Amino acid sequence: MTDTATTTAKHPPQTITRADLDRSFTETYYGVPLLRIGEDGDLILALGHHEPRRFLAAMLAWVRSEGYSPREWQLHEIRPDAAFAEKATGWHRFYIHADAARVDHPYADPEGWCVCDESPGAWYATQVTGPGDGALATMSWWAA
Repeated sequence: MTDTATTTAKHPPQTITRADLDRSFTETYYGVPLLRIGEDGDLILALGHHEPRRFLAAMLAWVRSEGYSPREWQLHEIRPDAAFAEKATGWHRFYIHADAARVDHPYADPEGWCVCDESPGAWYATQVTGPGDGALATMSWWAA
């Protein structure tokens, strides 16, 4: 058994619930809970599906509160229309164990994993194609 398989057998991935995540998403603007994630912090993730205008307003408020310009996040060119909503709207599964990213799991896509928290008990997210099996509604924006 490889180290990864041994670790996974001892510590299977645990899906995080919406209630668990609500405690982590501490920045809420216009009713939209936001979190900056990724190795470089270049992804804004919102829990839930929101109207495009509300999601954009929340992101603008958040980046300004952090001292950034909307231009730095390419938010100045967004039109909150159906095309933006389709691109931003998605589903994620969240896991509590770091080794979940290495599990041979139908939802595991190591290229699509994002480190959301590097502290003990870290949680990870991966984008999935739709609801079900613990997936939560999300919206996201990548700073290019």
